[in-house]
Amino acid sequence: MTLETYTPDTRFATSEPAYTTEITIASGEDLAALTPLGQLTATGEFVEWAPGAADGSEVATRMTVAAVDATGGAVVTQAYKSGCFNTDLVVWGAATALQKSLAFAGTPISVQTAG
Repeated sequence: MTLETYTPDTRFATSEPAYTTEITIASGEDLAALTPLGQLTATGEFVEWAPGAADGSEVATRMTVAAVDATGGAVVTQAYKSGCFNTDLVVWGAATALQKSLAFAGTPISVQTAG
């Protein structure tokens, strides 16, 4: 008999429900799970959040549920549109501490240390 090991899912920081929605990831993106996303105003597609940009991607409004490889073309996938996530597991890129604290302001996504 093989014993299974339980590994808890620590992506959530609270018991607040998390909801997903269908989005399109722009061609060329290769994203890890829990990557903040911004929406390009020109196309409506989502890319990795870029706090210094001026094309819509500077506003974090969604987060990847799983890794997404769109290097071969745009990909339709599910993304988190709400929930409270463990900030230590979010893939922040080169964001500063201040940018991280403001990333999801005004959206139903929040981040905090799990505990």
